[in-house]
Amino acid sequence: MIAATGLLFSALWSSAFIVGKVGLEAAPPLYLLAARFLVAGIFMISVSVAIPSYWRCYADGWRPWLLALLLGLLNNALYLGMSFYALQSLPAGLVILLVSLAPIMTAVMAYFILGESLTVRKIIGLFVSLAGVGIIVYPRINRGDFSEILGIILASISALALAGGTVVYKAYAVQVSAFWLNAWSTFFGGLMLVPVALTLDNISVVKWNATLFGAIGYLVFVVSIGAMLLWFWLIRMVGASKASTLLFLNPPLGLFLAWLLLREAPTWNELLGVFPVSLGVLLVVRSKE
Repeated sequence: MIAATGLLFSALWSSAFIVGKVGLEAAPPLYLLAARFLVAGIFMISVSVAIPSYWRCYADGWRPWLLALLLGLLNNALYLGMSFYALQSLPAGLVILLVSLAPIMTAVMAYFILGESLTVRKIIGLFVSLAGVGIIVYPRINRGDFSEILGIILASISALALAGGTVVYKAYAVQVSAFWLNAWSTFFGGLMLVPVALTLDNISVVKWNATLFGAIGYLVFVVSIGAMLLWFWLIRMVGASKASTLLFLNPPLGLFLAWLLLREAPTWNELLGVFPVSLGVLLVVRSKE
């Protein structure tokens, strides 16, 4: 059951980018994400207010609120904002591959910021993953298409933002309720994106149709809430270290789902590079401190 749940979580995580790609047909990325975060955040905040066990979180001073703001910026506004912008010029499978490097970046950042050990296995995983990424992105960079190069840069920055959020959480937020923190960071991420969306994107191009509402509904209830609950359940059942091992499934599963659902046929270099990327992630997340 744990293995099946882990596979389902990876599929849901990857599906967010696939559904996001579809949703971009109806709305610019920042409007789509702002709606997703605000609806999901309000829903989860309502739950946290209705359950007495979460009330203490509202009386713990300013620190949890500051953490929620910072994680809303890193894990929501920047991570998904950048990656959804990248979806405009890159296939969903490629964006998933690049964002899947977040555990590698987390290990390096944790070494410099938190003083965690950078073991031989982690170093090997780092170089193996970088080799895989090189195989994947070199042909696109070599073509010189500015939109594709920009998409690669944005997806890489999004992975860096997610890694930064993970380091912040590990350093300061382990004593704060994960559900409460996710609820408010999601809501704050939505608030942050609203003025940016109004500035950068044209609201008149938004199509208020079934594609838009279906994408928002899926991203809110299936991904932001459903996948999160699965992740917390996995952590409770097997621990954070073992649960994070499942992250190595994201690159190949994302590539497969993008082909299956969007008919994005992977290129030869993506098929070749996905294996070292996944192996590198596995080496890093399974490395003992």
